Amino acid sequence: MLRLDPESDIALLKVDGEACGYVLVIPEADIDRAVVSIGIVNDHRHYMESLVEFAADRAGTAGISNIHLGTRVEASEWQDQLAELGFSSVASNLDLVLQRPDLAELTEPELPSGYAFRQMKSQTETLLLTRLQNRVFEEHWGFSRNTPEEVGARLAQSGTGPEHVLFLESSKGEVVGYVWTTFEWANDRTTGKISMTGLTPGVRGSGLGRSLIVAGVKHLLANGASEIALEVIAQNEAARRIYEAIGFREVGRTCWYEKRV
Repeated sequence: MLRLDPESDIALLKVDGEACGYVLVIPEADIDRAVVSIGIVNDHRHYMESLVEFAADRAGTAGISNIHLGTRVEASEWQDQLAELGFSSVASNLDLVLQRPDLAELTEPELPSGYAFRQMKSQTETLLLTRLQNRVFEEHWGFSRNTPEEVGARLAQSGTGPEHVLFLESSKGEVVGYVWTTFEWANDRTTGKISMTGLTPGVRGSGLGRSLIVAGVKHLLANGASEIALEVIAQNEAARRIYEAIGFREVGRTCWYEKRV
């Protein structure tokens, strides 16, 4: 089931019959926000307020109190305009990249006794992955709980299937963590991505986080990735320390802004 209704949550801005902007609104009622995406031709930026008003109206109709919009850190003119429209900064996501290293230099930490990695068997484990992901991220900023239908649809896409999901399992058969890797192909280049990864609350702080990331990196490299990318919220200092120790470096940043409606 789509969260977005194409007939009511997307609008085009037309000036003299020519499309010159759009607004897309994705409701996430479980965390009381709607994620908004806006694109507009520079010559018509003065219509920005109208697009924001559309998004606010759609959110209000859904009983949602906040709209969130992300913009690149270098887009200072957008940030200034958002501030004028009543938005305030709430979070930042960092884009990190690891260039292909020598595999021999990427040392995989020894797993504590009683834990082992295994590959996701097939889409028959979609419910397991959904429940695990929701549990891992339930307290993270901006995370809206996924449904099995949403997770299953993503697993069915090219380069994102079960063969690219690694589960961390205890000797008791409990899955306590995972790393979901994905691939993108463009311009004869294969980019691997650590798309989602995390541990259940009970095993955090035990050194397993680095093992998860290194296992994901090795999987991506072994399957032809020339570089590896990931996103992390700037406030997650523990995760950032792990990524930086492995060799990831910041290459970009998205600033998130909020407006009450």
